Amino acid sequence: MKRILILIMLCTFGIIGCCKNPDYREKKVYIKRVYMNEVNRYTFITKNSDGSNKVWEISGWDKSVFRIYDDVPVGKEMYVEYSKKCQGGTLFFYNVNIHIHNLYELQGGSWNHGKFGKGQTQVIK
Repeated sequence: MKRILILIMLCTFGIIGCCKNPDYREKKVYIKRVYMNEVNRYTFITKNSDGSNKVWEISGWDKSVFRIYDDVPVGKEMYVEYSKKCQGGTLFFYNVNIHIHNLYELQGGSWNHGKFGKGQTQVIK
């Protein structure tokens, strides 16, 4: 009985106690285009070293903070800075700062909530 209890405790700690390869460092990634799918979900297009395009997404959680700055001078590359945090065994993005040339470069992205609907975010100009 004790062995079963210890095994259950170890499995529970293993599942919710830690993240695999947690990365808490801040990162800065240069971007070519940014889409706002929802309030806490953005899609980015970046250039790989071989010249191909990479599409990737940042999804936040209820404690994530997303900020958009239009502070990049013309001729300089736009970028996103972010940090990750381990919460309940899952790695989440938080403190996401998106730096773009101007707010008109923020494009609307699509979203899909299954049976609750789908659509595309519209940019208000």
